[in-house]
Amino acid sequence: MKKSIQMILAVILMAVLLSAVSLAAEEKETQRIILYTCYQNVLPDGVALEAGCVDEEGNLWIYSGTIPDRDHSVPMDEYLATLIAEGTMTNAGQMSWDDLFELNSLIFSVEDQGAETEAVFEGGGAESSYAVVYIGDEPAQRILLGVSGDSRFENTDPNAQALYLRLRELFPDVTNYFGGDAGPRGFQTVSLVEFMGWQDIDFTRVVITGWDMDCEAGPIPFELSEENAEEIIQFILNSHVTGKANATMVTGGTTEYIISDENGNYLAALELYEGLLVRNDGMYHLSR
Repeated sequence: MKKSIQMILAVILMAVLLSAVSLAAEEKETQRIILYTCYQNVLPDGVALEAGCVDEEGNLWIYSGTIPDRDHSVPMDEYLATLIAEGTMTNAGQMSWDDLFELNSLIFSVEDQGAETEAVFEGGGAESSYAVVYIGDEPAQRILLGVSGDSRFENTDPNAQALYLRLRELFPDVTNYFGGDAGPRGFQTVSLVEFMGWQDIDFTRVVITGWDMDCEAGPIPFELSEENAEEIIQFILNSHVTGKANATMVTGGTTEYIISDENGNYLAALELYEGLLVRNDGMYHLSR
């Protein structure tokens, strides 16, 4: 379900958020879940359940306790929504509008890679994480992000990996085996040069020019001293991509560095937005 990131995404996400507010005003008792993680372990007296979820308004909900064996024909996100309506889950805060917008951008762009798991061990329980996509009147699409514990599965789409990691950050108390042999490994840090496919560029012989990208005026060149240009080259050579931040794009406010050879021939371009690497599928975190 790969989607090209276009400006229409922003319109869709805005509509989704506004419809969520409208839905909440009309039906306070039912909140649809857009992202969740659950750990379950079968015990003699029931099922141990630890859960964390995000609803359409960006509310965070948590639960830890023992439940009876539930009706598995009811999807887990709907079961959690019922627990919220009953007052069984605890509110753990609310995401900011910006954070919710970025979260939705990842959810709407995540690729469905199926749900085929492999057995790891028995008796430790299993954690699973899902994104839930709602588009109009279509049935909800539940996309598996990862499974850890007794079974293992990792959705390797960068959007899915970012969402799985986000769940670990939002709900650290939900038992999981992330990062080990019994769970998803997550986005593997890679050098910026390798990520961009720039291994064949000789950065000792390049020319760097800078452009501020303005949404109204368009590209605006700015002067780079030799020292500034060398700093950019060192930034490129020493930076690493650590994972996806969002699946959005902006029409301005970015800085673009054009990399040319000594004869002025175009080789590549580096575009940055508030410290993030801008790509045609969204933005990525960088570290040095």
